Amino acid sequence: MGTQINKVAVVGANGFIGRSLIDFLNAKGIQTLEFTSIQPVIDKGQIDRSIDQVSSVIWCASHVNPISAEIRPDLVKLEITEWNYFLNNWEKVYGGEKSVIFLSSGGCTYSGQIQPFTEDSLAEGINQYGKLKVAMEKDLLGRNLHSYVLRAANVYGPNQPHAKGQGVIAVWKNAIENRKDIKVFGSLENYRDYIFIDDLCEGILRTLGFENSSQILNLGGGYPVSLEKILGVFKSLVQDKTKIVLEEKRSSDRDGYFLDISKFNRLTNWQPKFSIDEGLLRTIVF
Repeated sequence: MGTQINKVAVVGANGFIGRSLIDFLNAKGIQTLEFTSIQPVIDKGQIDRSIDQVSSVIWCASHVNPISAEIRPDLVKLEITEWNYFLNNWEKVYGGEKSVIFLSSGGCTYSGQIQPFTEDSLAEGINQYGKLKVAMEKDLLGRNLHSYVLRAANVYGPNQPHAKGQGVIAVWKNAIENRKDIKVFGSLENYRDYIFIDDLCEGILRTLGFENSSQILNLGGGYPVSLEKILGVFKSLVQDKTKIVLEEKRSSDRDGYFLDISKFNRLTNWQPKFSIDEGLLRTIVF
């Protein structure tokens, strides 16, 4: 780790990750500047110069998720255009003086077959969302900036929105609360790598102050968790007779993935504190 961090900027402050991260950092004594679509980091062609006060900017913002990216190419184009515009302005004003931390996707960028995925695995994007993230990563890492790409596994936790495409745990929780069927797309054997929101925030915190830049880093649980496992935890906590409905696999989905998180562990001694059982227990509160 490098120098002490006193203040950072969070872009996408109103999102699930952004809001959770701000609360987490503030509790650690780190001040935050918050940027949203209403309070943008760049307005009328100029960077908000309050950012002079920070050591890092953490980019959590996104116009799309894996489902909406398939049907809204206009939003995909808007996101990459805004990102490029931000980086062009950032590079002119700050160069490598301050770090840029970009939250990418561990579940949608990797396109190889051998798992767990390491940071060196083939990453061409397995859907439009993944291709977008790969393009944004390349735009960032191709510049002479102090930058990090954090490829996060499926993030979950309390207060996660339940909109379509925002994560199976939040969607299933909402279905049970409203006495609706739980929909399973594909098979209950499908698996993902999951990371509890507090573990992700701790990982981001440890990235602040890094001295070696231009890094791609995996953050996840580091092991596969099946939909059947998650459903079993739900049933044990809720004891509900909610109907399970099997639906066809969506084009944006993959059968499964999990991440090798050893690189980040070696660099920071970070490892997730919350198992999937512990994380779900903290998340599924009715």
